Amino acid sequence: MILKVLYISHYAGLGGAQKSLLAMIDYLRPMGVEPFVLISCHGPVEEQFRRLNIPYEVARFTSMRKPSQGKCRDRVEGFLRKKINYLTAYKISRKYKGQFDLVHANSSLAFFGCYLKRRLQIPLVWHLREFGDLDYPLSFIGGNEYSKCCYENADALIAISKTIQSYYSKAIAPNGRYRLIYNGVDETVIPSKKMTDKSERPLRLCIVGGVTKGKNHRDLIEAVALMPKGSVEVDIIGSGDDILQEELTILAEKLGVSDIIRFCGQDNDICAKLSKYDIGLVTSINEAFGRIIIEYMLAGLVVVASNAGACPELIDDGLNGLLYELGNPSSLANCLTRLVNDHELLETLGKAGHAKAMSQFTAKNNAIEVYNLYKELTSDK
Repeated sequence: MILKVLYISHYAGLGGAQKSLLAMIDYLRPMGVEPFVLISCHGPVEEQFRRLNIPYEVARFTSMRKPSQGKCRDRVEGFLRKKINYLTAYKISRKYKGQFDLVHANSSLAFFGCYLKRRLQIPLVWHLREFGDLDYPLSFIGGNEYSKCCYENADALIAISKTIQSYYSKAIAPNGRYRLIYNGVDETVIPSKKMTDKSERPLRLCIVGGVTKGKNHRDLIEAVALMPKGSVEVDIIGSGDDILQEELTILAEKLGVSDIIRFCGQDNDICAKLSKYDIGLVTSINEAFGRIIIEYMLAGLVVVASNAGACPELIDDGLNGLLYELGNPSSLANCLTRLVNDHELLETLGKAGHAKAMSQFTAKNNAIEVYNLYKELTSDK
């Protein structure tokens, strides 16, 4: 059965949501899915669409979630954005009426999917990939009741973790039709780590993600300062808040660890380089899923993560990774020191993490579950 799916992406960058979308489409196509993607502006993801031969179009639509600028300004901007989405949906529906079997909105910000569901009269699958207010400073500028109605009008809300599903079902859309489908990562683009002798060198640590308050790099810097000198070296990989990065740099200098902590900036090819590290860190206050956790695991790194958000769903503490108490640098330092002192445990956890990721969190597994959902929603066709 051929299914023609119209995907809605709220931005044109190459973050986790876009990477997940690209991998999902790549695995869905052999199952009989014909994709077409709408993006709201030009950007880096277009190169990937062209590389994978995924047809797409740039259309003028906008998100109904953004940082708040005050109640009055949010209300006015929300009204204008609704009008933009309505008019663009009208144009798109006239152009593509009858050509698609369903709409798939790729993140909680992609409200445009609701407008197309109404205009095209086809089912809407809506991926919930972020909290919004807990991991990004995003507000519902169209109003909470409007947002609730939009989410609950979707034919299926895909939650990428139990944590996300619980949050939306309690705080935002209690009557939503939820389906838990964990994210998947394409293991073929991540070289797995080879065993090397670590006895004569510091362990290599990395933390990958935007330099933002939510990623909580402070825990890591303070933890490293509590560890034996020369036991680890750390790469912080990602870009973001320049002021925050300066504050973190000053903190590292103050604690005497600036010589072993490097700010490496953005690296769009980091998956190919993960295998040179020993430990992958996630110190986030709230991770909706933690795609980087699976990327670490697939590369053979031992994951050390905070016991917050969805991290405990992905990591079985002591079996295929380690969890530390969020906000407690001593707890993190203890986890890292344990690995420094026990290289056999380091190897064991790395192998177990790789095995778990391969069995549960591959892009193929994700695509199969999404495809089965598509078939349910289009069974009358």
